[in-house]
Amino acid sequence: MRKLYYLPDYGIYADSGEDCTEKLQAFFELVENGAAVQFQKGDYYVLGEVKIRGKDDIKIFGSNSRIIANFNPCGSKSENNDVFKFYDCLNLEIAGFTFDTNNPIGAAGEVIALDFEAKTVDVKIYDEFPVTGFEHFAATNSFDDKGAPDYALATYNNIFTECKTEMPDGSRGIRYIGLDYEVIGKNTVRLRLGRSLADKERCRLKIGHKINIRYEIYGNSVFSFAFCRRVLLKDILINSAASFGVTIEPRSSDFTFDNFSIRVSKGSRRLKAINADGIHILGLYGSLVMKNCDIEGLGDDALNIHGLATVVTELSGGELKMTGREYKLYYSIKNRSWADCGDIVDIYDKNTFLKTGSFTVKEQKNDGTLIFEGLKGKLDEGSVLANSTFYASVHIDGCTFKHTRARGGLIQTQNVLIENCIFYGLSYAAMLFSPDIRTWWEVGPAKNVEIRNNVIEYCAVIENSNNEGALVFKSSHEGDNTAYPAGVHEKIYIHRNIFRDIPNNAIFVSAANDVRIEENEFYDCCKNVRRPDCEYADYDIVALNCRSVRLEGNSTNRGEEKLFFEN
Repeated sequence: MRKLYYLPDYGIYADSGEDCTEKLQAFFELVENGAAVQFQKGDYYVLGEVKIRGKDDIKIFGSNSRIIANFNPCGSKSENNDVFKFYDCLNLEIAGFTFDTNNPIGAAGEVIALDFEAKTVDVKIYDEFPVTGFEHFAATNSFDDKGAPDYALATYNNIFTECKTEMPDGSRGIRYIGLDYEVIGKNTVRLRLGRSLADKERCRLKIGHKINIRYEIYGNSVFSFAFCRRVLLKDILINSAASFGVTIEPRSSDFTFDNFSIRVSKGSRRLKAINADGIHILGLYGSLVMKNCDIEGLGDDALNIHGLATVVTELSGGELKMTGREYKLYYSIKNRSWADCGDIVDIYDKNTFLKTGSFTVKEQKNDGTLIFEGLKGKLDEGSVLANSTFYASVHIDGCTFKHTRARGGLIQTQNVLIENCIFYGLSYAAMLFSPDIRTWWEVGPAKNVEIRNNVIEYCAVIENSNNEGALVFKSSHEGDNTAYPAGVHEKIYIHRNIFRDIPNNAIFVSAANDVRIEENEFYDCCKNVRRPDCEYADYDIVALNCRSVRLEGNSTNRGEEKLFFEN
């Protein structure tokens, strides 16, 4: 018989108006394994992080319970909080909650004036978001008439300058300044944009353009998990969060998201629900399942799943040293999560990204030294390494992704099935499959990917040289991808999807082997291509540097001559 913990029995009540962080922390420390925890219906203010460690077989149930986190739009980022941090837990189920913040995570309004000489833009902020002049503006984005972030205005000022000043109550305090602005009238701000505002002849920003202002970009998460296994998040709704919805650290495994949603609350004029990624995964093994999820209005990718790439700097016998993107790798070595005994590490050529071999890990030392055995193939100084343990399988079924300023999915793993989903109004690709060792040091290449029965509409909407299409396979997130040879990606099957109103290419595949594209329908694609002078800009399907590409039964309303380009 599962023991039931009812929060009022432990002095934790909904709608009390008090911060219950300390009470929740003490409560979860006494919860026994194999138990169920029941929250009341109503609001719980959790203004600090609740850390839950070492639990097994715990079910945490809400009853339309709303958890309200702290967000200070005028203060230091350190004042904001994660909500639940799970470490070394397994067999978790969390269900029946809504998450919100006690203050807006950003503001929204419309352009009312542009001054191209002074390089300023005036924005009338909706009354829902009172502006005092002390809010820190970390980023701005414009939105088009279809609700997609269109980058007519896009600024990024995530590093704040601290300025001592007189506060509204007359005391001395600190104003945190990202993008420079001033309040020029009731709920009206003047953005000082400098070079971020294009010259009049090239500027796409217009009077009436909707503008979103983010008060933060990267920071806290509603949920964070490390070393956690077999986790179910069900019937969860995030209406507002400072940065990420969910972060999953390396050496976690087997996560399921069922009816997990991120979207702005009904009636709000906010343009974004959260300021960064919906689900950000830095190293998962086993499987990721998403079903019946609705993710809309995000500051970055709806889903980003990847492992961490490293490069060999020293090699001697059965030992090597490696480096990568510094802060990620340092953290991963410090907590011994990049590799463990028995992991299979794949080896890639740093120039071609083709696989050259693999080995088995014996030990990862605290100084970053890796001891290995069972080398197959070729390993040199300069080789790129990817821990194949973190190539979690992915199944996404019946989900909706809308109105994010990046991608629906940035997917850097293998054995992937995406079906019965809707993608709409995304700035970049609906789905991007691409490792990256130029900037982000993320892996890995795609293998065994099936994409079927999806509707992909009005995606890849912005004019950007890195925005190839609505469904993209390439070998780095940014920059020229034509240099990579066939074989980086393998076994791709794209069939029975509908692509509609795609400004750029609908399907863009590069550096792949064994590609099947069948029975897809294309309507009104390539209407506003990013590079009109490019020889393949006006084709629904593009395959560059690919081998063994098979097309069958695809149709387009622009004429068969516009269907397919292959070099």
